[in-house]
Amino acid sequence: MGSAVKGATELIGFQHNAVPEHFYDKTIKYPGGKGSFSSWETSGLGAVTPESALQFSSNVFMGAIVSNMAGIHLSSAGSYYNARFPSVDTPRFQKAFNDLRNGYSQFGMGVKTGIDLPKEGTGFNGGMPDNPGLIHQFSIGQYDTYTPLEMVQYISTIANGGYRMQPHLLESVHEPGKDGDQLGKTIDQFSPKVLNTIGNNKRDLARVQHGLYLVTHGSNGTGRVFKTQGEKYKVAAKTGTAQIDRKDLSLYNETLVSYAPYDDPQVAIAVVVPRVRDGRQNQEIALEMYKEYDKFYHYTSK
Repeated sequence: MGSAVKGATELIGFQHNAVPEHFYDKTIKYPGGKGSFSSWETSGLGAVTPESALQFSSNVFMGAIVSNMAGIHLSSAGSYYNARFPSVDTPRFQKAFNDLRNGYSQFGMGVKTGIDLPKEGTGFNGGMPDNPGLIHQFSIGQYDTYTPLEMVQYISTIANGGYRMQPHLLESVHEPGKDGDQLGKTIDQFSPKVLNTIGNNKRDLARVQHGLYLVTHGSNGTGRVFKTQGEKYKVAAKTGTAQIDRKDLSLYNETLVSYAPYDDPQVAIAVVVPRVRDGRQNQEIALEMYKEYDKFYHYTSK
């Protein structure tokens, strides 16, 4: 699902006191010339905070969080960082990797959402990696995979203040009515169910929520379709582009998680557009959905 998961990455980092207040975004080079890790702007995004790291979608900031968790040392070498990795067998690395996976599950990623349908899938669990650098990829949504329903449960959890709610389709069951216009006596009714709460305080949540708002309302945020065409819908969001073919790096899944209105959330939307090469279809599809929702509920006029 790519960078759409970064809101959860930051909140997991806050739980483990691993989020830097400021970090300079520049390429991380791996030992022995065996690869590197950078943001979409390979020359670097400059100094970023937890909020602006979401606004500009900094990969390196997420890498710094999980490096702090796993004991990966990043030393500045001018225009880049040198990374010194522990072995994947060290207890600290394995704990960090498991803490990250368990953290995502707090939001509903990688576990069943509890929807009232049979045979729900959970995505793919990649297990423990044999290469420590893969924890950086994990932090930006390019290791385990998740379902669109898991993604919307995750962003709903952030929107509502930290409660992972069971999704449902059935609201109530009734006896037959006396005519075709009225429901009969209620036999059973669904009550909202909290599956768990995430381990973050209100300040952590507020910072991430503000970062998601800056994605769509801040200057040069990655959610520019909402800023130029749909600012009135007050959408908070996180975009994502996940490369899906090592032999064709211009092919990717385009993703988005979002909710609105930012200051009083009513609706959450997740969009996954598979196998695209360019464009912002993820944002365009979601914007049309918010327009239709607003036609029915008029939330922007309240």
